[in-house]
Amino acid sequence: QSRQNAQHSEPSHPSIPKEFQLDLDMIETDQNRVCELPDLVQHKLDELLEPFMIPKPKIRPISPHFDELHNSTASTINFVISQVASSDIGTSIQALAQIDEVLRQEDKADVMSGHIDQLLIVTIMQLRFNSTHLADERVDKRDVIKLYSCIIGSLLSLFSMETLAREASMGVLKDLMHGLITLMLDSRVEDVEDGTQVIRSVNLLVIRVLEHSDQTNMISALLVLLQDTLVSTAGSPTVSELVMKCLWRMIRFLPETINSLNLDRILLDVHNFMKVFPKEKLKQLNSDVPHRTLKTLLHTLCKLTGAKILDHLSMIENRNESELEAHLRRVVKHSGNLSGLKRDRGNEKGGLRTDDRMSKAKVSDILSEIFKKIGSKENTQEGLTELYEYKQKYSDVDLAPFLKNTSQFFQNYVERGLRLIESEREGKTRIQNSTVIPQHGVESILSSNNEELKPA
Repeated sequence: QSRQNAQHSEPSHPSIPKEFQLDLDMIETDQNRVCELPDLVQHKLDELLEPFMIPKPKIRPISPHFDELHNSTASTINFVISQVASSDIGTSIQALAQIDEVLRQEDKADVMSGHIDQLLIVTIMQLRFNSTHLADERVDKRDVIKLYSCIIGSLLSLFSMETLAREASMGVLKDLMHGLITLMLDSRVEDVEDGTQVIRSVNLLVIRVLEHSDQTNMISALLVLLQDTLVSTAGSPTVSELVMKCLWRMIRFLPETINSLNLDRILLDVHNFMKVFPKEKLKQLNSDVPHRTLKTLLHTLCKLTGAKILDHLSMIENRNESELEAHLRRVVKHSGNLSGLKRDRGNEKGGLRTDDRMSKAKVSDILSEIFKKIGSKENTQEGLTELYEYKQKYSDVDLAPFLKNTSQFFQNYVERGLRLIESEREGKTRIQNSTVIPQHGVESILSSNNEELKPA
């Protein structure tokens, strides 16, 4: 009874739905069925059991160009040149010594062809680095001077070979000249032992660069550098003075170099200069030397080429608006008039000696009037110009009677004025600096007889 009570006390299991019940009858019936396997595709697998020969890998041969690039002389030169710009003074000195050794051997120097701009650019960078070393107390100044000497030595070797020197481009020459001129004017160099000798060597190097570089590139570089130094208010006026000295030296070379010049390029640079510094703006500068320098350059070019100079304005846009073309036409016209005067003078055979051409009384009146103008403060320049042109036309004229009663100062003034006019018209003047140049001996840049720097 208790068991029955327990059964009654247990909760009854819920009934399971039929779909979830196990159908035993169905299972027994299913055992009578035969299970058929599907037909499988039969593969021939015998080949997999045969030994497999692995082919030997074929390595692509190294390109000959790749080999040359890494083993040729060019790659070696590139590496050595890169060492020149090293911030370590010893590394730079060693690289410069290797380059100098190559440049000194004529049979090997040609390997530097094609690398000149690259070499000059890193050398200019090293010049700037070395300038900072001068202000660094931790750097031995003897090492600084030694590096300067190596730089100058390698550049002297380079610019002794015209074929290599002429590869230097205009932009690189401009930066090089600026770097060398800046070094020449750096008073800190002179304060170091052997610094004076460095300045002398730089002076010699500047002359070598001017003479052996491509003359078109050199003149263009100096014109652009002069423009930059005149525009810059922070720059030293002495820098522009030395740039103009270099330009005057280049002007002296023109009779020998005129046939090798690209006049179209030079006139384009002059045109660009005159756009930045028109005639009136040039006259407003503290010095008239830039104006005189430009005039002398153009006058010399006109004198050497004649009216053909006007055929070399092809690179200038809007020629009619160019101040340059108008100036050249005036110079060409004036040169033609002077040529006519010289022919007339030759035909006159003494001018004043022919009484029927001009009486002595008339000569006296003309010269008296001219000297009155010279003595007048307002008309002195006009009088000097008339006297110069009169002497050109009548070469036998005697000025002594008109000068003997004047002061020595006035006589010297007239002589200097005539020489100045002649120089401006003949293109052979020299720059007369009104300021004192530091003791760098830079005056020897204009010397044609001695290339060594002379101490001031």
